[in-house]
Amino acid sequence: MDVFDLVGQTGQHPVYKELERTNGIRHYGLLQSIISALLTIKYRKIFHEIIKSINYHAIACLHRGAGEYRNIAVTVNRYTPPLTRKLMA
Repeated sequence: MDVFDLVGQTGQHPVYKELERTNGIRHYGLLQSIISALLTIKYRKIFHEIIKSINYHAIACLHRGAGEYRNIAVTVNRYTPPLTRKLMA
């Protein structure tokens, strides 16, 4: 169970919004740490463990599957990500 389900599947509930806000603060700090570390060691690639970790910190406890790749169709406003286009074909 995740907060999205617990509050009636709405991102407008105050509990959801507060967790989203605090996740954002942690998420920003993680991004700063990752970028600093990669620049320090002069590594210029981002590998999938970093992407999954970034996603985990962004949506932890808000939605199921935090830090995992989705295998379902997803749209964000009018944008359809490549995997979704592939799944829809």
